[in-house]
Amino acid sequence: MKTLSDKVDDMLLENHEENEDTTSLSHHLGTELEIKYNLQSLMKSEQVYDVDPELIDPEVSDIVFLANQRRRAETKLIKNTIIYKLDQGHKLSANETQYLNQWTNLMQKSSDYNLSNHRDAMLPDSYNKSSINELSGEDFFALNQIPNVQITRKDHGGFALNDIVLELSHFLDEEVINRVELQLMSDRLKKDWDLPQAFQIMETRNKEIGLTLNELEEVAWRMSGQYEERDIDTLTKMFSINRNKDYFDQ
Repeated sequence: MKTLSDKVDDMLLENHEENEDTTSLSHHLGTELEIKYNLQSLMKSEQVYDVDPELIDPEVSDIVFLANQRRRAETKLIKNTIIYKLDQGHKLSANETQYLNQWTNLMQKSSDYNLSNHRDAMLPDSYNKSSINELSGEDFFALNQIPNVQITRKDHGGFALNDIVLELSHFLDEEVINRVELQLMSDRLKKDWDLPQAFQIMETRNKEIGLTLNELEEVAWRMSGQYEERDIDTLTKMFSINRNKDYFDQ
């Protein structure tokens, strides 16, 4: 199985080979870029279980991964917008109301979604292919109200709208959506299994993982207490100082 570091190195090597392709007129001139990146900054945390499974899955290509992230970014933006409006008491549009009804019905009635895939509920078949130039004047004005954002139709009209959505998704708190969906799933399970009202799904590590980690820690602790050949040699030299070299020791 390829690690995230291996996939990044493969991607950089592929781009390097493409840029140095002498059979392509557009790549005939040699170009070389030095890219420095911090692998840990690409992860939510240093914990293995916080890494997106698709990010280290060798069966998921870079193109497929990016397409999935684009679709999820749009879904996350819509869900966050609806949650924010409901929390602030703002009226939902007709499309938002329809989306909310489908979303809640899906989470409360469908057994196809669980802890591993509930984020893909309401995921579109494909991401939006529109450009920034196709935004309405009202949406364009609202977008420019974001601090330090200055977008014009002349300079940025040809940019893909999904690129902005994908960038904005990094600043959206997906944990809010996560808690809402877990609550909806909890309500469904309480009804299906006649569980107590206090029941609540908690997204945490499997107990088996915790037990395995404890076992590995104990093994590591026991191994650290064992003397290696180098340690034994050092101790032998320490206790053999001047031994058999004077009359008393002999």
